[in-house]
Amino acid sequence: MDDDRLLERMQCRDEAALAQLIDRYAGYVAAIVRRVLGPGAGREEIEEAVSDIFFALWEAAGRIDRDGTLRYYLAAIARNTAKNRLRKLGRTPEIPLDEDTLEGLSGAQDPLADRLQAQALREAIGEMGPPDSEIFIRRYFYFEKVAEIAQRLGMNPKTVQTRLCRGREKLRIILNRRGEPL
Repeated sequence: MDDDRLLERMQCRDEAALAQLIDRYAGYVAAIVRRVLGPGAGREEIEEAVSDIFFALWEAAGRIDRDGTLRYYLAAIARNTAKNRLRKLGRTPEIPLDEDTLEGLSGAQDPLADRLQAQALREAIGEMGPPDSEIFIRRYFYFEKVAEIAQRLGMNPKTVQTRLCRGREKLRIILNRRGEPL
C-alpha cells in the first residue's frame, strides 16, 4: 500500500496504518536521529526519539500536506525532535562527512541504488570543500536555518545564502561531469 493511502487511513485513526508506516520508515527515522544526536547517543535514546516522532506523526496526520512526500515530512520531524533533544542537553549537532552521513537519506526504494546514490552524493559534496560542504549538509540534510548556520560558522547570513546558491550549481556540475542522475 502506498504512503498516501496509509496516510489517508491514519487520518481515520487506523492504528494498523500507523504500524505499517512504522515498519516502513523506522530505520530511516532512526538513521536521521542517530546522525543528529551523534556518536554518543545510546540505543534507548534513539528508540525513544523514534517513538516520539511517530507519535507526532499520528497527532499531525490530519494536517499533513499531501503535496509533499511523507518521507521528507518524517525527516523534518526527526531532525527537529533530535535537535530539541540536543538543545535540552546543551549540545550542538556535529556534522560528520563519513560513510554513514548520507546513507539512507535519499528517496530510492532499492537499498543498493540508495547506497550508490549516497556514495556519489557524498563524494560530490566532499569535492565542494570546506566550508561549502558543511554549509550544504547542515542546510539540506539537517534542515538548519541559514541564520543558525551563519551563527555557528561565524558568517554573515547573506554569505551563507550565496554559498548555498553557488554550492547547488557546483554540485550540479560535479554530478553532471560524473554522469550521475540529478
